[in-house]
Amino acid sequence: IQFLLARKIFEANDLLGILADRLGVTTIHLQRVEPEADLLEILPRDLARDVGCVPIAKMGRILTVAVSNPFDVVKHDDLRLKTGCELRLALALEPQINEAQTIFYERSDTTLSDILDDEDPELQIKEDQESEDVDLSHAGYDETAPVI
Repeated sequence: IQFLLARKIFEANDLLGILADRLGVTTIHLQRVEPEADLLEILPRDLARDVGCVPIAKMGRILTVAVSNPFDVVKHDDLRLKTGCELRLALALEPQINEAQTIFYERSDTTLSDILDDEDPELQIKEDQESEDVDLSHAGYDETAPVI
């Protein structure tokens, strides 16, 4: 794909369309996608980078991912095993996938850090203090109390 694009034989979108048609997969414009946060948990950043994909949607046990190389069966099998999902592939260019990974996962990190930064003045984190042993042998024992 990169060879054909570098030689300017095809425009990127035209080439994607031709490949998708031949392979029986769909193309996807990642600029129009915003995955749910739970997808980013199912498919962590490191795994997405290793496989070269971006999570798009999940319906039941079917995980839709954008990939730039639909021929990399080994990586797709690894992804199936690690997520426990069947895969549905959508085709996108590698630079688009890299950019989407950066945007999606950084947005996820930012959201989490925003939550952690919004401190509630009512809440205070206490330092670990040495615990003191308490002898409960003299505590009242009531036979009618429910056992938990």
